[in-house]
Amino acid sequence: MKTYFKVIMRGFRGNVAKLVSLIVIMALGIAFVAGLGTLSPTILDNLGTELDARNAPDLMIKSTSPLGFTGEQLARIESLDFADEAESLTVADMDDGGVNTRIYVYSSFDTALNRLDIDGRLPEGPGEVLVERQNNYTQKYSVGDTVNVMGAEYTVCGIVSNPPYSTGWANPAWPTCSRLKR
Repeated sequence: MKTYFKVIMRGFRGNVAKLVSLIVIMALGIAFVAGLGTLSPTILDNLGTELDARNAPDLMIKSTSPLGFTGEQLARIESLDFADEAESLTVADMDDGGVNTRIYVYSSFDTALNRLDIDGRLPEGPGEVLVERQNNYTQKYSVGDTVNVMGAEYTVCGIVSNPPYSTGWANPAWPTCSRLKR
């Protein structure tokens, strides 16, 4: 039995570098997996905090009618136990000569459901528009730029980040994924 342990110890002594490297590799792998496990709750907490700060909706219901929900339908939605507020938003996707244009028509900018992060100001008259902040599907605009939509020219008075549509993946009705052109 004494000889058996001597053989084992000789095997360890001859391969100390391999043994240490295996232990280090296993420790790094465990640390990496443990670190990734802690990221998910952190990311979700930060995303939740940001969406709460912007008062993003918890649920979005889409109407099959091109005109959206009627006042009666909105009242019925607001009467549901889990709904605090309901607001109508009309979204129109257009093909403007090969350029995808998405237009949001809000009933009001002064509501609890609509906390938009605006650089610039709200539109005050005809011919003024807000444009969405640049992302993978939109162009970069500055306040004062002009935008041509369906042959009409509009002046950009503000740039907006809209939390419900922070990514195109959240909206199954997103137009084709080609970049917009001026």
